[in-house]
Amino acid sequence: MCFLSYIFCVKRFFLTWFFKITAPVVIFLWFRTLRFGISIGKIPENGILIFWHRHIFAVIAYLLRFSKTSSITALVSGSKDGKMLQSVLKAFHFNVVEGSSSEGGFSSLLHLERSLKADQTILITPDGPKGPPEIIKPGALHVARYSEKPLIAIHVKYSSHWQLKSWDRAVLPIPFSRCEMIFSDPLTLRRESSEIEMTELQNKLELSLHGHQSHSRMEKSLH
Repeated sequence: MCFLSYIFCVKRFFLTWFFKITAPVVIFLWFRTLRFGISIGKIPENGILIFWHRHIFAVIAYLLRFSKTSSITALVSGSKDGKMLQSVLKAFHFNVVEGSSSEGGFSSLLHLERSLKADQTILITPDGPKGPPEIIKPGALHVARYSEKPLIAIHVKYSSHWQLKSWDRAVLPIPFSRCEMIFSDPLTLRRESSEIEMTELQNKLELSLHGHQSHSRMEKSLH
């Protein structure tokens, strides 16, 4: 029995390190094939980027290509899948805070506020880590309210993609396809903002997260 346990531990160890080493390489090569178009409002360097969990691959690919990842902090769950995502993000030099965007992740949200004070950009999937899909949880709004930093919603359109049968219906852009990144204009809360104001802002964010933009913007192609 002890021998079998030993074999299991060794197997798990090698599988873990195999994933940590090979997954970032494969993902990096995949991301490098993607082409991007971008519709821009005004994106602050020190703000809170939110997007539905299903778009996580495209958003990470975009940021890896066009941003300084060491200046970005992502909120990632401590689940098994979350741990794997943490490994990949750290391999790409993103900063990671473990937690969720639910109220139960309040301590994690305090860490995010500290990151914002250190001029980091924050990534939050407001429907993560387990759903329900495309429903905003309060975490991102609380961070925006107490930090008074702007929220920017991201929607993605794909020229070609695969869709997983996961809880979030995750989208995988097909290699060499095009992703159009649609950014909302910054939306800001104050510490004294009322619940009504928070609800109004949440409704605006949901429209933007679904790609319903009412802002004037410029468009450009990126490679």
